[in-house]
Formats: sequence, structure tokens, C-alpha cells
Amino acid sequence: MSAAPTSTLSSSSSSSTAFIRTTTNFISRQALIEGPQNVEMRGRSIVDDEVTIRGDLAPIRVGHFCYFAAGSVLSPPSLHLLPTTERKKPPETQEPRRHLPQQQHPHPNSPGVKASHIPMCIGSMTSVGRDAVVQAAAVGACVEVGDNVVISARCILKDGCRIAPNTVLAPDTVVPPFALVAGRPGQIVGELPPSVMVMRKEAAQGRGSGPPKRFFIFLQPAQLRVATSNRSVPSAVTGIYTP
Repeated sequence: MSAAPTSTLSSSSSSSTAFIRTTTNFISRQALIEGPQNVEMRGRSIVDDEVTIRGDLAPIRVGHFCYFAAGSVLSPPSLHLLPTTERKKPPETQEPRRHLPQQQHPHPNSPGVKASHIPMCIGSMTSVGRDAVVQAAAVGACVEVGDNVVISARCILKDGCRIAPNTVLAPDTVVPPFALVAGRPGQIVGELPPSVMVMRKEAAQGRGSGPPKRFFIFLQPAQLRVATSNRSVPSAVTGIYTP
């Protein structure tokens, strides 16, 4: 498991003494990786300060050239089951769930409720911003998650999409490829060009070839053109990151 420190660890160079380098990854000494035996990182990824990775809940797989900014959290999504007593009832005596109001569904912390977690998969060349919380079931390649974003349980983010800062995605949301999502709750406000995949790959590969930095070079506003139909998107959404 490449995310955990091994016997081949060596300190990273120059200003990155707070990092340890595994065979192919840079891991901050202040990061918290629980259940490292369940965390698989393919290589050339950077885990910054105070990042929390909950591998103790379910397996987490991360692709190449990924970046997790300081304070971000990766937690496999929960899959809540019905209380044991209700599940043991004969089928003919059970009330159909469609007739139950939403507020009457069992809470995950309620007594008798079994909660399990499903694995999380994150594609290559994906970045997660500062203080973001990701509980998605799957995140595609070349996905950009902004600062202070909340990706709720079981969301699916397709390739090349971008989640603007301070966005909150509701549980089970599916974000299509090249979509620009913003707001609380998150809504599609624009569409990114297919060329964004090439630009993100170049930026990610340049980042992964050297020692970790305290910032991540995202696409500049001039490089990122948002295709919208008959409406304008605030500049704070179209391009917010500067090196």
C-alpha cells in the first residue's frame, strides 16, 4: 500500500521537510490516514497538512497525480440499512417504504440501525480543495473540487467536472461530465470545454514530478472558458484559483 509509510521512506527535499515520501507519493506528516492498509494510491499524489483519509471505514482507491489540499476529508459513503427488527418482519406485514414520510426513515445513529460503508474510488489527476469534505462513491478523472465544498454521501462525479467553492451537493447527486456546479444545493450553472481535460493533465503531471508545494496551480481564468446559454456566470465561479 503506497499511501502508508514504508521502509523505503525518505524525507522530501528543501521546503517540504514536513512531508514524507513513500515510493511514489508525498504524504504530510500532519495528515491522518486511518486504516492505511485499505488505502491504495497509484502514485505521484500529494496529501497536504491535516488531511483525513478514513480507510478504516471502507477501501479507498486513488489514481495518479491527485492532490488533496490542507484540511480536506475523504470518507467512504455510508449505506444505511433498515433496523434489524423491521427487516425480520414477514413481507406481507411490512408497510411499503414509499408510504413513509421522509422524516420517518431511520436515522443512521438510531438504535438498531446497521450502517455499512461502500468503497470510494477517485480517478487520476483529480484535485480536492482546502477544507473540502468528500463522501462520494466515485469521482472521475480530471475533476476539480473547490475549497469548502461538501460532497455528500454516494454522489458520483463524472470526468472533467468542476465543483465551485462553497458548494454543497445533496446525497446521491450525479454530476455529468464537464459540468460546472455551484450553489447550495449545487446546481449546474455552466459547461466546460473538452479541452479542460488536457489542461488539467498537464498541470497535474507538472505538479507530481517535483516536491510538494503549499498551493496547487489550478487553471487560470483565461484558460478556462465556460459555455453557458443566455446567462452569465459570476467570475468567482468561472475562475477563482491563482498560484
